[in-house]
Amino acid sequence: MVLSTLGCESTTPDEDTALVTDGTSFQLDSATDARGHLWYGGQVPYRFTNRTGSKVYGFSCGFVPSLEMETASEWVGIWGGTISVGCTGPPIVIQPRQVYKTTLHVWGCRESSGEGPSCSPGLRPPPSASTPIRIVWRFATSSYDRRSGRLGEVIPLEERVSNSFTFEMVPR
Repeated sequence: MVLSTLGCESTTPDEDTALVTDGTSFQLDSATDARGHLWYGGQVPYRFTNRTGSKVYGFSCGFVPSLEMETASEWVGIWGGTISVGCTGPPIVIQPRQVYKTTLHVWGCRESSGEGPSCSPGLRPPPSASTPIRIVWRFATSSYDRRSGRLGEVIPLEERVSNSFTFEMVPR
């Protein structure tokens, strides 16, 4: 049982980044199952505008974003997307100035006590609704070798991270 409905604030994010979410706050719907596990999920629509001046390449089954939250000293990972085993073929190519739009679907589960380990390899919710979160593309590259099928050098981090946003846990 994974819930994933969208909720976002109408506030527009700062668009000084290449990767921009459609809002600044998103809801994680939550529900408790019969075993006492807390399941939660949500969606984060976003877009990437290729400002690099050259093509940007990503896995053919979609760019695999991760989520990070800001702590007092650094950004730490709280969710990592998965790559399908059958993810083969040529990459997605985003031309200079082209806009690529998609939606990130996130989910997770916590043990009934709320203090134990996650009961799924999903999103670790941030400690509060005001904790800054961001999307990071790990594998957006500036080249692709067609003969070997290898993606090249990763584009600069500032082109692969989104604006900050927050998650609010909403009981169902």
